[in-house]
Formats: sequence, structure tokens, C-alpha cells
Amino acid sequence: MSPEQFTGSRTVDVRTDIYSLACVLYEMLVGEPPLLDVLTRPATGRRSLDDVLRQANAGHHTAGMLKEAIARGLATLPQDRFASVDEFAASLRAVQDQLKGRPWLLAGGRKVALAGGVAAVLVAAGFVLWGKRGPTLNPRRVVVAALEDRTSDATLAFLGPLAADWITQGLARGGRDRLEVVPSSPALSHHLDVERIRALAARTGAGTVVVGSYYASGDSVRFELQIVDAARGTVMRALEPVGAPRAAPLGALEALRGRVAAVFDTLFAGASTR
Repeated sequence: MSPEQFTGSRTVDVRTDIYSLACVLYEMLVGEPPLLDVLTRPATGRRSLDDVLRQANAGHHTAGMLKEAIARGLATLPQDRFASVDEFAASLRAVQDQLKGRPWLLAGGRKVALAGGVAAVLVAAGFVLWGKRGPTLNPRRVVVAALEDRTSDATLAFLGPLAADWITQGLARGGRDRLEVVPSSPALSHHLDVERIRALAARTGAGTVVVGSYYASGDSVRFELQIVDAARGTVMRALEPVGAPRAAPLGALEALRGRVAAVFDTLFAGASTR
């Protein structure tokens, strides 16, 4: 919650969205939500952003750029923040260019990449903009994107489109109340940046998009899925990762199909519209 929302101010605009996006980025990197003045004077026992950037060997220039972007996004006074989401996104893209190839860092016990955190917030920023400018989408129309292949193993490339097909079939067979499932395209099996997600939602009219990725971990393949509100750019549900032996990955696809179907059984419960 931004300071102006906390105090009950009626002046809530795009700068409030910027504050929220900066909070998300800070928490992804540090593992804890920001407190007032936490950038420079963290509470006892809390990690600071400086600690995280130092441990990640981000480099003085890159660390300064990222700190400046976050600090401006988290400014207490709205007038001290970026004037637009476009401006905030531009500052993060500059950081993203500097972070290519940077090492992983630990945040709250979970591996999070500096570049990955910035990229995730850029996607969210794009949805904030699109929500103000884009077409009206039907939340009960669902499209499943082909999962992104992060394995670097060409023999596993077929799993992305196949997983999307199985999940789509599972949703369509369920006869769920007022849920319309539309086909995706195998051509969208590469990295789903904000432009591709926008294009998929706009092309299909789907207000709910199932996205995900899979990666190799030793002798296993692990799958991760999120259900995204395309109009708001928010993750409605994040499913627990599902794994299977690398030599026999289809069992994981069956488990994914069942889990996604179970989520949609209750996703819109009690709401005629969203």
C-alpha cells in the first residue's frame, strides 16, 4: 500500500501504480517488503538492498542505477516518483541491459536473478499500461500459452506445446460453468515477454492466461505455471512446481493438467464477473 493510500488520500493515480511496482521489485530482490527508509537504514536484522547488490556482484554503476530506480519509485511523495509507468519502465530497461549475464542471488531462501526480477516487473509495468489502453478482455475466456523451454535440450522442446495442449484439453473437457477455453499457438513457445502476452490475449480475447516454463535439474524436468489476469497483469494463482524424470516427463504433464483443472474449478467461485 502506498503512503497516499495508507493516509486515505483521494489522489491516487499512476504514481501509485509505480509505487506498487517498485515494492514488488524490492521484495523480489531482498526477500522482504520495503519499510520507510529501508534503502539506506534497514531495521535491525533486515537485509538491505545494498547487501543484496553487493552479494550479487552487480557492479557500482549498475547497482547505482537500480537503487536510484527503486528509490524514486518508492518515494514517499507521489510528485517525487516517476511521472509515468513508461518512464519507470525505461529506467528498468537500462538496468536490464547492464544485468545481462549477472550471477544468481539468494532472496528469502529462493533463487532470484537480478535480471529476472527486473524483467518480471517490466512485464507487470506493461500490463499496467495495457490495462489503461488495451482492449476489453473476457476473464472467463482462457488461453494456455505453450510453456517456455529453459532446458537447453532440443530433445525436450516438444514439451512446451504438448503441455499447453494437454492443459487446454483438460479445461475444455470439464464443462466448467461459463468458462470458454480457446486454443493457443505452438509459435508462442519462446520467452513470453509483455508484448507476446499482450498479443496472445488481444488475439484471443482471453482475460485469463495460463503461462509457464520448464527447466532441467539433473535427471529431472521441473514445470512451473502461473494463472495471470491479463487485464490487470497480476498473477491470480501460482502452482507448486511439478517434476518428473527427464527420461519420462509425460507424468508431470498429466499432473499439471489435473492441478490446473482443479484451480479453475474454484477460481471464479462466487463471482459472476470480475
